[in-house]
Amino acid sequence: MANTVSLFRGTSGLSNKTDPARLKASKTGMVELAEAINIVIDDTGRTSRRRGSTRVATGSWHSLHDCGQFAAGVTGDALSVINKDYSTTAIRRVTPGARVSYETAHDWTFYGNGFESGYLKDKASYPWVMPSIYLGQESTEVWMDPPVGHLISRYKARMLIAVETYLYVSRAQDFFRFSEVYYPFPDRIKMIRPVQHGIFIGTTQETYFLRGNISTTAISPFEKIKVADYGVIEGTDLIIPGGRVGDGSMGAEVGIWTSDRGVCVGTGDGGFFNLTEDKLVLPDAQFGTAVYKDGTYLVLIEP
Repeated sequence: MANTVSLFRGTSGLSNKTDPARLKASKTGMVELAEAINIVIDDTGRTSRRRGSTRVATGSWHSLHDCGQFAAGVTGDALSVINKDYSTTAIRRVTPGARVSYETAHDWTFYGNGFESGYLKDKASYPWVMPSIYLGQESTEVWMDPPVGHLISRYKARMLIAVETYLYVSRAQDFFRFSEVYYPFPDRIKMIRPVQHGIFIGTTQETYFLRGNISTTAISPFEKIKVADYGVIEGTDLIIPGGRVGDGSMGAEVGIWTSDRGVCVGTGDGGFFNLTEDKLVLPDAQFGTAVYKDGTYLVLIEP
């Protein structure tokens, strides 16, 4: 009996940038896929059907966030608390359709959508403003209320807020007082992704790395380095273990996001890699959302 050869032993992933008739297949039976719908590819190239989902609540929701003991989200014009039993409580009105950005620190969750801002604690919303009484050391620095921005993040001991094309930084270990000094960018900021030695900033048309140090006492000038001449899809950035990317040599944690030209990774020291540019063509998108679970970066984009 003649030996039989399996033509498909696994896949190296999706490749929609090449004519399907010219997709590569290795001698070991590993092939590229012209189309893939609802499948998972493990580290060995094996494919399996993606696990399904179970509906736990109805309604139209966006801007979901894990606040620790509860979750938050927006439905209609209501910022709402989502309890562990999936019951919900509306806690304040917000601008309908405006996506909310969150950052949790200690037992506070700060939020902003470009129109309203505040912070959540014990399932209630409070104004995010500078206290009228200052109890710190005497200083000649001038501080202001936290600006109402559309993106919020945290680097070292300071909170970061993006207001359209400007990046504002808070006082060290004080998330309620912000410096009047800001960092300008040429177009709308769509990502603030801190890593170990700086901050990746994605805009509509470009991507930068701000190399510098924010200590507990001072902000040193950032070195602004352009790492890509294309932008970022807002809402798709996360921090993931560097050991799960490539050959595992990228460090303890890296930033990952989806750009106009594919899935990108930013290392702790400012290294930049586009993982899929040679294989994938993505539809135009302004917004998206992403999760990282069980070694998989799952991103949904909105054309």
